[in-house]
Amino acid sequence: ARLIYLGVCEMQGSAGGKMLVIDIGGGSTEIVVGSNAEPEIAESLSMGSSSYSQRFFPEGELKKRNFTKAVLRARNQIKPFRATLKRYGWDRAFGSSGTFLALARILEANRWGKDGINPHGLAELRDTLLRFDSIEEVELEGLKEHRRGVLPGGLAIAIAVIEELECERLPVSDAALREGLLVDLLGRLSDRDVRAESVQHLAERFHVDAAQT
Repeated sequence: ARLIYLGVCEMQGSAGGKMLVIDIGGGSTEIVVGSNAEPEIAESLSMGSSSYSQRFFPEGELKKRNFTKAVLRARNQIKPFRATLKRYGWDRAFGSSGTFLALARILEANRWGKDGINPHGLAELRDTLLRFDSIEEVELEGLKEHRRGVLPGGLAIAIAVIEELECERLPVSDAALREGLLVDLLGRLSDRDVRAESVQHLAERFHVDAAQT
């Protein structure tokens, strides 16, 4: 989560107050909020586009009840952290990595939204998928073949995130884990080591007795 945040922060710029970053991966979803280049709250939830597609849409079956169950499950996983995230707040929000990039591409190609993710566009995509019995039958502008099998699960999680965190629009960043890793490595080669700064930040946050440690 820290590295993903660093990657997005480097690409979008650290100025501009607090930033929320959401990354839906294949097996987990990272939700991070921070200010400047320092993440303050980071949660890794065990829900991903691949795992949810396999669990709630077996063999690519597209049913309304499947989407309902998947979205509800994802919302329940986010709910325990929602109050903390909302209390901390954010000024900017971004989605990152493959799932959000794929969704943004589909929404724009079908004129359901541009410049990121929006609730209306996600609802249109869900309703369109439900016209088919299986994801293998889906013909959709902007859908790349390698994303087909994980689209339903990723879409369900995205809908849940948007609803729980009340994001009216979520721009998408090309940067994520890979770019964050590069930023982290470059920091180690210079006088500024992000790892050391993170340890120091945690020590201050949890009131560690510096003399004793």
